[in-house]
Amino acid sequence: MERRAWVSGEQSSSIYLICPSCGGRMKVPHGQAGQKCRCACCNAVVLASASPPQPAAGAGNGDDGITLSEPVERSPRVYVSPENLGEPDPDAAPAADSARASPPQLRGRRDVADDQTGKVMTLAEAEARNVERAKLLISEWPFVTGTLSFLSDRAAALRWLILTLTLLADVTLFRWMIELSAGSGIAQLAALLLMLAAALLAVTLVAAASACFLTIVQDTAAGHDKVEPWPGVPITDWMRDVFYVVNGLLSAALPGILLGGIFMCLGGSVRSAIYGGTLSSLALFPVFLISMITEGSCFAIASPAVWSTLRTAWRLWGVFYLLSAGLALLLFVLTRWLASGEFFLNGLSSAAAVAVAMIYFRLLGRLARRLSERPPS
Repeated sequence: MERRAWVSGEQSSSIYLICPSCGGRMKVPHGQAGQKCRCACCNAVVLASASPPQPAAGAGNGDDGITLSEPVERSPRVYVSPENLGEPDPDAAPAADSARASPPQLRGRRDVADDQTGKVMTLAEAEARNVERAKLLISEWPFVTGTLSFLSDRAAALRWLILTLTLLADVTLFRWMIELSAGSGIAQLAALLLMLAAALLAVTLVAAASACFLTIVQDTAAGHDKVEPWPGVPITDWMRDVFYVVNGLLSAALPGILLGGIFMCLGGSVRSAIYGGTLSSLALFPVFLISMITEGSCFAIASPAVWSTLRTAWRLWGVFYLLSAGLALLLFVLTRWLASGEFFLNGLSSAAAVAVAMIYFRLLGRLARRLSERPPS
């Protein structure tokens, strides 16, 4: 909207006028009287008139002949961006009346690097609290917390699937071998070839399963909720780890097999040796394997530090043996299904058997972790 302002001092080289909108003084070139001009302070269009008004009685003129009006009180302009909210800095110098107000300095302006550092520190503190909370839960319930959830991990589920398919293929080959061995001629030759293939596949299964089981025990004993890294394709990287599980299992089963063999020689059945080897494996294998891991050797089955915990931490060992007995009973039922079931039932039994074995070694790792947290006696 156009506003009219009176000018004076036409004899001088400059013309001064008063903006009726904001009261600011405007300096315009001589000869612009009677034309439109724009106020630099409020951006209002002002019409400069060449006829000055008659001064009122008692009113005085300034030295430069400009009729001054009363100053208009204006609120300071505050520029606030959506990213940085704050208050104007009281120490900032006020802007000139003849220039557009600039954004004042804001208090509390945060540096981007400080914001990122604060976020990282907050996340680190939250992660540390979660780790401490998980450690307390593991210490209080070592055989409950995280014993099943680790199977939902993608890498763990992939190993579970691979071992399940390998076990199912091996069981299927053995069943075909038994069926073909009842025939004659070409059938028996095919049974012999299937026996060689099944034996090779069984060795591969034992090696891969042993490496995976040892990884579960070691990472769980180290306090890792997620097991990684798993054994990869290069066999040379984990071939030596196989002997920890194999040597521990054979060493633990040997006393029971010998006692069962003696009983069998005295008139017992062959099952006595099988049952004896199974019972001695359940009793001695956990102690042997933890001793090997503690000593760092696949032949060190008797670590004094581990064997002493059978006396000092007998409650933990008792709970573990109770749970392992239940898993062994479940594994026995699954083995019977594998021996006499159909293909679909064999698949379910193979998946359940591999899961039971992985859970057993998870519990063994929890036991080793809990024993390592106990103060030395």
